Amino acid sequence: MTEHKESRFPMAVMAGGNMEFCYLANAFLEFVKAEYPSGTYRDYQSALSTVANFRPSLKVCQIDLTFLKELKGFLLHEKKQIIRKKVGLSKERVNRYMKYIRMVLKWGANNNYLRSQDAVIPYIKPERTKKPPPRFFSNEEIKKILDCEKTLLLQSNCKQTLKKFT
Repeated sequence: MTEHKESRFPMAVMAGGNMEFCYLANAFLEFVKAEYPSGTYRDYQSALSTVANFRPSLKVCQIDLTFLKELKGFLLHEKKQIIRKKVGLSKERVNRYMKYIRMVLKWGANNNYLRSQDAVIPYIKPERTKKPPPRFFSNEEIKKILDCEKTLLLQSNCKQTLKKFT
């Protein structure tokens, strides 16, 4: 295998889908570290290391719908912190992890680490969170707001009138 110009990791086009995901993720992280802010790098690093630790010898060709569902279930029910009362990551965070996996594979295909057919992963429906319904002001609250506005307008008008006379 030949060395990639921008990375210390060998190009894996010949390996195709048999490339280990952690090698591809590390190459992607080197790119992110060089091109993006450190906070972005830490976020990607945290997410991708969790995926790599979930299945350490994961090959790119093993990333399928079954794997993604297993990973999603693990992330939603894993308890990572001692202080945190809730078990598992938030649905938004799990969706972000799934997006990062897809980004790594697309980046690998665009940078000649993978063939484009090896970078295809099945679509998995994102977890949805229920948004609370919008809260509207009551009639009493609207009256209080309008009264307050009238008071403020009167006070500012009085100050402007006093300035004219002084």
